[in-house]
Amino acid sequence: MSAWLFIFGRTHELSFHELAALVHSPITRITSDVARAQDLHEEIVPEEFINRVGGTVKIAREKGRIQTVTAEAMLPFLKDEGKQLTFGVSLYGGAGNVDTDLLNRVKEILAGRGIRARYVVPHEGNILSSVVITKQHVRELILVASDRGHIVGETVAVQDFEAWNTRDYGRPYADPKAGMLPPKVARMAVNLASASTHSRI
Repeated sequence: MSAWLFIFGRTHELSFHELAALVHSPITRITSDVARAQDLHEEIVPEEFINRVGGTVKIAREKGRIQTVTAEAMLPFLKDEGKQLTFGVSLYGGAGNVDTDLLNRVKEILAGRGIRARYVVPHEGNILSSVVITKQHVRELILVASDRGHIVGETVAVQDFEAWNTRDYGRPYADPKAGMLPPKVARMAVNLASASTHSRI
């Protein structure tokens, strides 16, 4: 069965509990913003599942592990992509930094194999946004630092940022005095409320 990586947004704790309430399988917290699930009781469809949750912004399929972050180590996870490829790398859990020298090396090796590649880099930090991944059709590799090297995942679903923006800013009426619960937090609250009454939240 597949192993999955769930990448959380800003509210890490609430996002983790929301995920646990919906998955009903053992979940391992790798970092504050990344959780791993394997041997799910019910296999998920990432594109559908990510639309059910409010706190998970990316879902990645685990592809393997590497000991050090090098171009040669990452190449096996970028094969079978035809003649053109747009790729990027995001790092979680203090996995180091992905610099342009590393990405250029990957690009050069791919070019030598007849693959026309380009890469994208985060606007800030080490994480590509859902907007960039969607708009530029990026094949994203996720590297998560662990006690046994780095877990490698390939992003298969990202949160629909346009739909959430519409919910947030396209509301017909807002009352600051009564309170304005952010749509994502509201979704998480609903999902948590659907958890078993015997669950500890």
